[in-house]
Amino acid sequence: EMEDNVKNEVAELVQSGREETPVEIPQTETAEAPVYGIGDTVVRTSVYGETMEHTVLDMRPGENLEEFGVSPEECASYAQGNFVGENGEALGGPLADENRRYIFMELRVKIKNIDFRGWEPQPDDYGQIAMETRLCTQEEKEDRDAMSPDKDCVWFDGHTDDIKRYYFCDLDPGEEMEAALIWVVSESALKEPLYYVIGSSTGWESFQYILLNPETE
Repeated sequence: EMEDNVKNEVAELVQSGREETPVEIPQTETAEAPVYGIGDTVVRTSVYGETMEHTVLDMRPGENLEEFGVSPEECASYAQGNFVGENGEALGGPLADENRRYIFMELRVKIKNIDFRGWEPQPDDYGQIAMETRLCTQEEKEDRDAMSPDKDCVWFDGHTDDIKRYYFCDLDPGEEMEAALIWVVSESALKEPLYYVIGSSTGWESFQYILLNPETE
């Protein structure tokens, strides 16, 4: 899927006449993949050669959505009843492991758009950027085919009401914003290294990782 995304972006570059930069399908070895921490600024570069900055400001676990001032109705529609209960409790989703306990985890992030101009062609009804919504464990970091279904992003504070556009927003070059996102995760996932993946959603040049719980190393 990631490879297809990159190929699609390159094709769009050619069609749009936008200046193309050399692009290779991401093949970063795990040992070489950059790892950052909370408070570090991560720069990701698109296939256009344009950049954005991502910084995780804070990570906070919780038992119920009300701890974050969020109601179940504000979550993505697919998550309601599957990952989020009607009383705001965390569920594991359709593939939940009945032997695991599930909780919420909120990240506050800062995003600065240096010079990324969005996708081309860009649908009028989509936001300019998509939020990063992927987490991974140490095992999944070392084996990207081992991604498990028990870490699902269910809420974004800048969301729209359309599920197809729920995680999109506008952020023009030179602008920055702070945002909050909430995931449902298994409690056991927080007892081992857990990473926020940068560059996972739009076919960027390589994955970069922000370690959210360094005390587990």
